[in-house]
Amino acid sequence: MSTVNRLSCGASGSTSDSTGDDDTGYDAGEAAQPGFFVLTGSAPAAVRLTDLDWTFVTTGLADAVAAARRHAEAESARAGTDLDVV
Repeated sequence: MSTVNRLSCGASGSTSDSTGDDDTGYDAGEAAQPGFFVLTGSAPAAVRLTDLDWTFVTTGLADAVAAARRHAEAESARAGTDLDVV
């Protein structure tokens, strides 16, 4: 059995507390979809929700947080508003 540790970070303005389901996932229907950063030992060959922005980081927590921050900064510049890494 393998263990996957997840660090879900992204630029998001959503305040929804929706739990989603197998068809939509967590807040997958939101207009401003965040990027998802997953800290894992190895990236999967495929993902279930292909319309979402997935980044799999295998080089450690610091790299995952740095990637999420870069993504949030780029999305903030594009959107013209400050977005958070959550």
